[in-house]
Amino acid sequence: MKNIFLSAILVFSCALMGSAQDTTIANPPSPAQLNNPNPLLRMGLSFSPLISFFSPDGSASVIYGDGARFTIKYGLHIDMRLSANPNYYFSTGVFLLNTGGKMNHTYYEVENIPIERNGTYRLNYVNLPATFMLRTNEIGYIRYFGRVGVDLGLNIRATVDTEDFVTDGGTTIMDEVDFSDNVNLFRGALHLEAGFEYNVGGTTNLFLSLEWNNGLNNVFHKDYRYGTDNSRVKAVSNFVSLNAGVYF
Repeated sequence: MKNIFLSAILVFSCALMGSAQDTTIANPPSPAQLNNPNPLLRMGLSFSPLISFFSPDGSASVIYGDGARFTIKYGLHIDMRLSANPNYYFSTGVFLLNTGGKMNHTYYEVENIPIERNGTYRLNYVNLPATFMLRTNEIGYIRYFGRVGVDLGLNIRATVDTEDFVTDGGTTIMDEVDFSDNVNLFRGALHLEAGFEYNVGGTTNLFLSLEWNNGLNNVFHKDYRYGTDNSRVKAVSNFVSLNAGVYF
């Protein structure tokens, strides 16, 4: 039975290859299609160093920002031209985004003993942008562009390093503590980007851009609370990135 199944797969694969060869021979792409710098669909890769930080919301006695993280984003770009005009694209893709930042909390243990906690948070997301790309006409070999839209991030990992300082007491340090239960599954953000493309020949374009990514929702779960009044911790995650990549 296994041999029959494998034989069937082999015959089916050969039929597909033969069909593909016939199609290629019958409908070969023209040189203009192969070298069109503005195809209907294009794909590329990028790598982005970034600076991420938190913007807390609420009482400063509960939580406040205390610094940024230098980290990265990288992934696949997918652009679809919206019309015959090569200046308008819908841009999406799949990216691995590392964000986070540093925050301080003041909270209380038993007997109202105040404890100062310094935390460095690492939040990892699979990020899916949905943006509109507007490009200028070609100036020399360069086109300037802007992207405007939103990002949807799916949290896949969250950890925190903490330092707890007790008044008239000692210091407790913990590293790489799993923090996933205290982070919301989704992160929404406003995506604003500006940059330029340089055509190096055919469909290959190099690009460089600066992106501002402004979080739209609280990244912490509703049950994550601190302070004597059990206040909910609220903060959005923002970052600024320098994006460098290539369209093939």
